[in-house]
Amino acid sequence: MMGLAGMLEEPIKDEYQWELRREFIHLKKKHQWENAFLQMSDWKFLRLRPANFPTIRMAQFSEVIRNNCSLLSILLEIQELKVIQTLFEISPSTYWQTHYHFGKKSKKPHKQLGRSTFYSLCINTLIPILLAYAHCKKESKYTDKAYRWLFEMEAENNVISRIYTQLGLEIKNAHDSQACLHWHKNYCQIKKCLSCSIGQHILL
Repeated sequence: MMGLAGMLEEPIKDEYQWELRREFIHLKKKHQWENAFLQMSDWKFLRLRPANFPTIRMAQFSEVIRNNCSLLSILLEIQELKVIQTLFEISPSTYWQTHYHFGKKSKKPHKQLGRSTFYSLCINTLIPILLAYAHCKKESKYTDKAYRWLFEMEAENNVISRIYTQLGLEIKNAHDSQACLHWHKNYCQIKKCLSCSIGQHILL
């Protein structure tokens, strides 16, 4: 994961990163992987809390895959969102419990994924995967499950949702907050008020 993400390129910061790089080079040759992977410069670290650094998230995701290698099958089979959440209550490897960057030790140990972070992961990754699979296989039961999970999750708290909440829009759950973001992006932001039923009601 770290190698394909471009996080094992020189300069190497410590022995752990060197071991990962050596293993990645071996796997790359063995499986004949192409050089089409990301670079460290592609990842965003500025204005992020250290716990949200890409290195930490990559380490956590790697641990999830290691513990649940059939992640897609589990995602399709499990019905309860709480059960899915338990799969992500996994601490990263020992190294990443004391580091945010390669070669730079942190002062405090890292915590497991919080509920809000798990919900964000669901909204931006797990549910889109579930919907894409449902669309590909034409299985409406997976679509129904994805939307049910959205209704079960708390609404996102971000700049956009706060603006509309202050204007009187009631956002009850993640389904509503995602709809709000879609609405803002596809109508308000590009000033397509006349194509929006609310805009038409206000202007006409």
